[in-house]
Amino acid sequence: MPENNQKNKSLIESLAELSKDDPAFRREMDVLFIETLQEFMIAFQQGMQQANLDTLSFAIHKIKFAVQIYGIQTLYNEAERGRQLVQQKRQTPQAVQQVIAQVNQLCQQQIGHLKKQLGKA
Repeated sequence: MPENNQKNKSLIESLAELSKDDPAFRREMDVLFIETLQEFMIAFQQGMQQANLDTLSFAIHKIKFAVQIYGIQTLYNEAERGRQLVQQKRQTPQAVQQVIAQVNQLCQQQIGHLKKQLGKA
């Protein structure tokens, strides 16, 4: 496989190729990530609404590796943008709602994609 194509794949796609003899592995990873995203959305929303930097930092840190595995850096970047608003004390009710909505949308898109994949398995 050309190196350039390998770089464009997410880690989970590469792991799925390596585990073709064990499709249950991919399903288990996807189910766990769906649960992680659902928990993250709740913690992120609470952290933003309460301007709680500890809650935000913990929630973002908890999904960092999973986001890298699934190749959805945009979600991490948006969540981090929200954390920085709170850290710099620049959050407004409108900005908080906007960041929460964007993060939730990205999470829901990923959850929908994963559920679709699980339905095919």
